[in-house]
Amino acid sequence: MAGAEKALFVFERAGNDAVSSRYRLPTNRLAMFGIILGLSFLIAFALTGNQIFYANWGLVDDWEPFEWLGARDSLPFSEIWNTLITKTEVGLPTGRFRPAYYFLKAVEMATWGTNVHLWYFFRTLEFAVFIASIWWITSRFVGIWPAAVLLIPVLAMPFWGDVWARLGPSEAYGSGALGVLLLGAYGIFAGKSARVRVSGAVAITVATVILVGVKETLVPFAGLSVALLVIACARRQLSLPLAGLLVVVVCGVTAAIMLVVQKTVSGGVDYYAKPIELSSLVTIARSSLLRAVSYWGPAYLAAGLGLAMLERSRGQTLRRWATASLVAAAVFIFLVA
Repeated sequence: MAGAEKALFVFERAGNDAVSSRYRLPTNRLAMFGIILGLSFLIAFALTGNQIFYANWGLVDDWEPFEWLGARDSLPFSEIWNTLITKTEVGLPTGRFRPAYYFLKAVEMATWGTNVHLWYFFRTLEFAVFIASIWWITSRFVGIWPAAVLLIPVLAMPFWGDVWARLGPSEAYGSGALGVLLLGAYGIFAGKSARVRVSGAVAITVATVILVGVKETLVPFAGLSVALLVIACARRQLSLPLAGLLVVVVCGVTAAIMLVVQKTVSGGVDYYAKPIELSSLVTIARSSLLRAVSYWGPAYLAAGLGLAMLERSRGQTLRRWATASLVAAAVFIFLVA
């Protein structure tokens, strides 16, 4: 716990020691975040924006919403609950259980209706939030432009094409929720007021409920959120009643989802006939980590050494760099494995 608290202290200090003036950017945090958010939207739009104007509905991924609609152009908000219970796996177990995924999909159908362009515009916004969250947090350690360079390996991962090219993948909702979770963590540990810290804690909780509810493999994020809330409480950045309540919510929702999933799977395999035993999952995680390290390790190592040299050239010690590097490595391992 002491190591984690030290890392979070450096994270908090990084927000206070921003070096934006070196890059001729506003020193006001809100203004800087606005710049990063705007640039993140431009990046997301450059990568996925064509779909907003030219994409159409797909037969494979988009048949369910039209089954809900029938001959109507939109789903009434009053029918969302009934639709979830009678027409989705929320009320009709089929080997999977993704309540948040179908709830968000039903809300979108009620909001956007059959306007596919608005659906893809919302996907671009989700991608922008994800990009901005990583860019914003890393910029607090190394500055806005070096942080932009560190985004390149993340955005170059090949699976993004499949996530954003269609409306079906649940990872789109998960990416947006992960962005909210990261921004919530920043709000807790770098927030100057109790209102900001409470808002960050609530954001973490809501984002975690979405993450564990859109895809079963995102359940480990519940452990990350619980750890963040417990540490914040131990550092007296959150009150014990609030932190305890939010931990109960996260654990309760996660346990309920896992209980339903365990009752619906059979034969030791998941919906895609892949093994779910602990030994098999550990083997898969180890293989994924080794493959990711061999692929991206040299790029991150070069970037880390370059930032270390930059810190030394400014007369700074490497304590903050070392802590930031450890935090980044831990996050990388968590996400990949």
